[in-house]
Amino acid sequence: MTTNSVGENKLRFYRIDRQMQKIEPVASVPFSVRPTVMERGQEIVVELDEGSNAREIEVVNALGQTVKRVPVAAGQREVRINSADMGSGMNFISTRTTEGQGTVKIIVR
Repeated sequence: MTTNSVGENKLRFYRIDRQMQKIEPVASVPFSVRPTVMERGQEIVVELDEGSNAREIEVVNALGQTVKRVPVAAGQREVRINSADMGSGMNFISTRTTEGQGTVKIIVR
């Protein structure tokens, strides 16, 4: 995990190639979420990477049930989601793009 100058975390994944003795980046989560720990009713800001082609953001609870689906307009870089509909505890925010899928864990108190 890396932290940029604004304090947002971005996950980066790497593949270890033992034959070639190198490590290569293979994917990254195509968005950032802040805050990741919040009080119920607090607003969540999802910032999509530039050039992201995500069309929907999905919020799923710890039981795997979809809590909320939020459409994303073409070119939209920021989506705000109210956490009032989410249950307390662990929830997941995810989106799919042509580059892959990313999921971020959040905690609602």
